[in-house]
Amino acid sequence: MAPAYKQRYYTPLEVEQHSSSKDIWVSFLGKVYNLTPLVNKYPGNILLKPILNAGGKDISHWFNTNGTNVSMPRKGPIASTTKKSNESTPRNKKPKSDFDPQIRTHIDPETGCEVPYTPQGRFIHIPPPYPSTSWGNDFGTPWWKDESYCIGHLSIKTRQIRIINTLTSQEHTIEVCSDETLEEILNRFYKYN
Repeated sequence: MAPAYKQRYYTPLEVEQHSSSKDIWVSFLGKVYNLTPLVNKYPGNILLKPILNAGGKDISHWFNTNGTNVSMPRKGPIASTTKKSNESTPRNKKPKSDFDPQIRTHIDPETGCEVPYTPQGRFIHIPPPYPSTSWGNDFGTPWWKDESYCIGHLSIKTRQIRIINTLTSQEHTIEVCSDETLEEILNRFYKYN
């Protein structure tokens, strides 16, 4: 029996296999998100349509990629003033992630206001383009910033590995992430053994 382990890296092909409304994954900005709980939370909502259409695909084009989303390690005098060495994060709190995806925006030609750019259609947690009393913003963290949906990292570079069982002469070719360790690759093979 395979030991329990949490997979850290996923191939684009693995993400692509999860494209139904009952099992939906997307990737963006190098991370993989399981949005099945989100779809189950809002059953039948019309704002799910763009997300359902994007199931199994990379949606990085929905987000700003101008370098402001991911913090780079600080250098110079600013780095030394950010945190003292004797300070620590409380045990019950996770350190805040530097990953802060922002939805792309544009200037609305009618109002002159900056609004989310959603050519695929407005989706869950995106405000309407005009003020509306029917839209509630009491949902908490938007799904693209909620780390509970994140299940791992997307590996852009993959490789094919041929595995041969010398006892039975069975042969399997599997696609693995280049970022994975040998132990993680072995865990992928357990289902074939």
